[in-house]
Amino acid sequence: MAFRKKRDDTKLGNVSGIPYDVMDRYREDAHLGTVLKREHVTSLSQLKKKYSRNNNC
Repeated sequence: MAFRKKRDDTKLGNVSGIPYDVMDRYREDAHLGTVLKREHVTSLSQLKKKYSRNNNC
């Protein structure tokens, strides 16, 4: 089963599984694409991995 890419114009508040650290840094009405660019990642899964690694250190 293939997973589809989340749209870049999706509001951050509508995306499930966003790490709390990300939600603290950005407003709920920020677009996912904007957050991904500012965090220097290309996908939601990379964003989740980035913040899970930071929390485990």
